[in-house]
Amino acid sequence: HGTTTERGFQAHLEGTFIPTYLPEGYYVASYFDDRDPVRIILQGAEQEDYAIISVSTDKAKIMLDSEDISETRPIMINGAMGELSKKGGLTILFWMNEDENMMAIMNTNLEEDEAIKIAESINLM
Repeated sequence: HGTTTERGFQAHLEGTFIPTYLPEGYYVASYFDDRDPVRIILQGAEQEDYAIISVSTDKAKIMLDSEDISETRPIMINGAMGELSKKGGLTILFWMNEDENMMAIMNTNLEEDEAIKIAESINLM
């Protein structure tokens, strides 16, 4: 059984992937851990500001849309390899844990440094 929360922040549960860092004005709008991939939707104060995060143990379920990507570069997230891509006004982060058995992808219109801070605050264990 899983948890679905709409609109508003749910108290941190053991084993969930809610980021411990949120940019100012951001909140967890939706959290779905009753499916694979787990999906977290962050909403900013302005309606067009968002981040959508998917977490899974199955790489096939983490879709990376590589069409129209303008730049891609390797990055480190919590000591593990990741990739930062730009697509239009979007930042796309893909990263894994050190054991490479959990992975996540984030699509957001946040600045790169904020997106990386959010990613680093998610415990992929």
